[in-house]
Formats: sequence, structure tokens, C-alpha cells
Amino acid sequence: MTYKRVENRDDQRLFYAIVQEAWEEKNWDYEDIERDGRAQYLVQNDEGDTIGTFEFLPYIPEGESLIERDYPFYRESEVKGQTRPVYELDKLAISDRHRSSEHLYILISDLMKVGIDELKSDLFLSIIRPSFHRLLHRVMKLPVISLSEPLYCDENDDYFTPCLCYVPKNMEELGEMQKTMRRGLRIKSLTK
Repeated sequence: MTYKRVENRDDQRLFYAIVQEAWEEKNWDYEDIERDGRAQYLVQNDEGDTIGTFEFLPYIPEGESLIERDYPFYRESEVKGQTRPVYELDKLAISDRHRSSEHLYILISDLMKVGIDELKSDLFLSIIRPSFHRLLHRVMKLPVISLSEPLYCDENDDYFTPCLCYVPKNMEELGEMQKTMRRGLRIKSLTK
């Protein structure tokens, strides 16, 4: 396992350092959202270096989730029809010195494992940059579906695409997803 849930102050400091570095690089405003059920994770490579982060927040429809101020996810039939918990995916970041296709593969694999094993979710909601959506959907062939054309966000002076991110149902489906990601990223093999 290459991911670790943030559990103490040292983990928290490392999490924030990686996220803030990534947000400052993009000139985005950093928001720390305190909410019951928030789960933050650190991701490590095979050498034990902490390479990235991701965060999940329980989705609360119709305006209670901050993600709703950018796009009304609660109106989407896929969101309304969920019988399992839905989560907002946020704080997805890879530290500058660790950015690579291999580390992106590890990060995405780990967040999907958390979705399967810990969160028991079928769907994540996210607002991502259009270029990252293209990488995930077209290159890596992941089930990340845009819900609209890119939307302008005043707060960060940037464009974002609201997306549904489908979680594999089990580890076998994740294995198939990983093969597709490796092909798209042209990664020959990984020890994972």
C-alpha cells in the first residue's frame, strides 16, 4: 500500500506543504474545508518518498457542499441515483519534484483503492482543469465524464470542468483500469 491516511500533525503539515506548493504554482486560492467525514491521504512511491495528496469530502447535495457553488451536481441523474456514498475529490496534487507519469499512475490507483476499500463509493465529484480532464479521459481512458463545457471560476481566475469520476466496483475492475492507464501513459511496467 502506498497511501496513508493523514492522522497526526506531521502528516497534516506534509499534506498542506504539497497542496499549497501546487496551488501557489497555479496562482489558485487555497481553501481548507473542515467537514465531518473529511479524509486526507498522503501517497508514497516505492522508495518511500511522499509524492502527492488527495482528499475526500462527503458530498452534501443542494448547496451545502462548496463544490455546489461552481456546478449544481445535485441536479445530475447519476448523482441523484446513487445508493452508495458520493464524495467530493479535492486536493489532488503531486509535489513538483515528483511529477511523472509513474507517480500520476500511483496516485490515481491509490485514490481508486480508497474508493473501493474504505469509502465503498461508486462515484466521486470533482472540478478539474480542462487539460487534466483530457489527460484522464482521452489519454488514460479513465471513466471521468465532463458535465459541461469548462466553466470560469472567478475565485481562481481559471477554467474548470465539472466531472463525474466513476470508481471501479472491485479490485479486478481496478486491475483493468490500471492496464488502460499504463497503456495511455506509455508506462511499460511498475512494481505495483
